[in-house]
Amino acid sequence: MYFLFSIRFHGFEMSQTIFALQKFVFEL
Repeated sequence: MYFLFSIRFHGFEMSQTIFALQKFVFEL
């Protein structure tokens, strides 16, 4: 249970980071 939650949270964190990077590159 905790393992799955950890994976989901990490996936959300990664998507947020990727979104921020894409926005940064787009504004560049």
